[in-house]
Amino acid sequence: MTAYTVAILVALALLALRGITTATGTVAGAIVIFGASLDVAYVRARKPERLRAHRVELDRIVRWQLLAIGLAGVALAVVLSATGYAPLEHVGRLIKALIIGLTAAIGTIYASALVDWYWILPKVSGVLGPAPCEAPGQERWAGVTNIWLFHRAVATFTTMGVLAGVPAFMAGTSHSGSLTVVWAFVSLTLTIAYNRLYDGVLTSFSHALNAAVEVGDTVRIREDLEDAELTDAYVVDMSVQGLKYVPLPPPPEPRFALKGQLLRWSAADKVRRVPSEHPPCSDPDHCQAVNWYCHCNPRAHGRIKEDEGTGPAPIH
Repeated sequence: MTAYTVAILVALALLALRGITTATGTVAGAIVIFGASLDVAYVRARKPERLRAHRVELDRIVRWQLLAIGLAGVALAVVLSATGYAPLEHVGRLIKALIIGLTAAIGTIYASALVDWYWILPKVSGVLGPAPCEAPGQERWAGVTNIWLFHRAVATFTTMGVLAGVPAFMAGTSHSGSLTVVWAFVSLTLTIAYNRLYDGVLTSFSHALNAAVEVGDTVRIREDLEDAELTDAYVVDMSVQGLKYVPLPPPPEPRFALKGQLLRWSAADKVRRVPSEHPPCSDPDHCQAVNWYCHCNPRAHGRIKEDEGTGPAPIH
């Protein structure tokens, strides 16, 4: 979240220096309102007995970051509008397009990160109730999976649109035939490359509408082409590229070094869900690290203090 905060502050500063102060204040205000509404809903729904010290600390940091974005955006809009200071007002078309595109992309990515932080992560880590590793299957996590994939696909699609849109804009406004061809080629190349990199954004939208596999599912996969037998695995994460899984049963000692192995959507369509009689984690105090986001894992939400173990440390 800190990296996203720095990026959005840079984008707002460039937008204000470009002379678009009204948009600067509007974007900052929209982000703060959106984040604050998610925060309020999260605070009302969270279970105090399931909170951990690291989550409380990092929630406080995210709130301060939201406040910094709001104050910085409004201050830049007011001061630069009053003084008329706009050193980037007369820069070239490419720089203007990049500034606007950067603001749109970073703003969408930051909003997506807020949805992850306040809506997705609390659900899958067990802060709002039983986590997927405690109560998997039976379509309980269909909605979470759909929203998880949808908001990440939107952020990816917007970024892809900016990457392709800037050279497309340059091609459309160029007065040189050769430059028009060059910019159009760059736009097309970036679109194809970015879409292939993320294994097809449209595929993610399709799974967001009707996910074949949900977070918390147990699936049967072949980890290696040379393996004679299939392996049961627990689905722990969702992304635009595919899903992430960890093999079952979990290791004797919890390990939090990895979030799981990636299975791309092209291969995920072929896996088979396996009915699970018993959840991987019997209760929240005995999470066996099968779920990377398990709220008993101090590493799951960011920093870890040396004196913190892997056991629960509830905040009452």
